Amino acid sequence: MALDQTRPISTDGDSFDLPTHDNYTVFCHYDGFSFGAYSESICAGPSGKPQGQGEFLWYKDSTPQGFTWFGTASMRMREKGADDTRPYTLLSAWASFVPGVKRADMTLEIGYPNGPHPIYGEDNLPDPWSNPTIRLIQNAFNPVAVIDTSFWNANTMSGESGTWPTSPEVIAPGSTTRVLTLFNDTLEVDDVHLEWTVRAGSPAGAAVANGQLDATIPIGTSSQRSITFDAPTADQDLYLDLRVSKSGEGLLYRDAGTVYRVRSAG
Repeated sequence: MALDQTRPISTDGDSFDLPTHDNYTVFCHYDGFSFGAYSESICAGPSGKPQGQGEFLWYKDSTPQGFTWFGTASMRMREKGADDTRPYTLLSAWASFVPGVKRADMTLEIGYPNGPHPIYGEDNLPDPWSNPTIRLIQNAFNPVAVIDTSFWNANTMSGESGTWPTSPEVIAPGSTTRVLTLFNDTLEVDDVHLEWTVRAGSPAGAAVANGQLDATIPIGTSSQRSITFDAPTADQDLYLDLRVSKSGEGLLYRDAGTVYRVRSAG
């Protein structure tokens, strides 16, 4: 720092007693010694500095459930205003984000030298972009993500096999209002355009309701908006299809994984 003050610096851990500089901050990791556990904590750091959580989720990062937590925990931290989230580590779950790497090409630090291997490699995941967990993580880190807040919060833990979602939101027939959280973590343009469609039976099912809204969200923040629709009287599953665009940039985000289970009284 004494030789070069042009680059911001951060460290992970409990180093809050280090000298303070305008371009230096500290991120905690494994808050509460949460090794092998789900965490969505944003630790208290130096006042006025970026906050969040550095390394977290190890050693569950090499399990299907822990891999799903990369998305669910990070989204919860974003909702809470985190400036940085760094689940540890993508390599333990999906080694072939480096093209050509196979599962058996490496042994992870937990259990070394006898295993385990990463969950996915080039040998068992030739089309990663169709993998539901990877798609979930992409959406969770999308700068202009939009989520049904209570639905995501009810599904943070996922299933042991990484299944997501696990808990459809039960709603009654008739008028239903849902609260959405919209994020604008881009570097320019405050205006966000949302289009939404409620579909019957599947993410590609017939539309039963739709709408759109425009929101002005300052860069680097999130904001909540409500949508209202009439749920059909018949007991069935409905899927919320969300699409976000910005002026001049086209479609930037799409997700149809939010599930509502319509149940009549009695």
